[in-house]
Amino acid sequence: MEKTMIKGKPYVQVNERVKHLRENYGDKDDMFGIKTKVVKWSEEKNEIIVQAWITDQTGRVVGSGIAHERQDDPNSFVNATSYVENCETSAIGRALAAFGIGIEDAYASADEVQGAIKKQNKKKEKVTKNRDENLTEMMDTQEASVDPYFI
Repeated sequence: MEKTMIKGKPYVQVNERVKHLRENYGDKDDMFGIKTKVVKWSEEKNEIIVQAWITDQTGRVVGSGIAHERQDDPNSFVNATSYVENCETSAIGRALAAFGIGIEDAYASADEVQGAIKKQNKKKEKVTKNRDENLTEMMDTQEASVDPYFI
């Protein structure tokens, strides 16, 4: 399967995983399946959760995955216009990974890897900047000094 380099690590994209499934598991008339379902969709918040399953020829689930996407995710340019489609693709990728396809080097989706890296970098900046303020706020509670059983 073709791999893409993300932050110096090889990653098998979902389209490559799907092709691998179609070419290697079953024939044209009796192949493994991919099923998806919207678990939750909040059109007001513009976010969605999708679950995907990989099934064998008998319909038995052999891999599953779930994904959550938001249209306003600052780490994803794709989500601005296609968060629903991106979510389904991510869920399928995770289901294929759970089945064992494309996980030689990574289990997460390409967007997850890039998003996680961006979020970690932003969190490091925020933690460093606000650490002292947050600790002071957390420790200054009236209830804790009044109630000895307060946890």
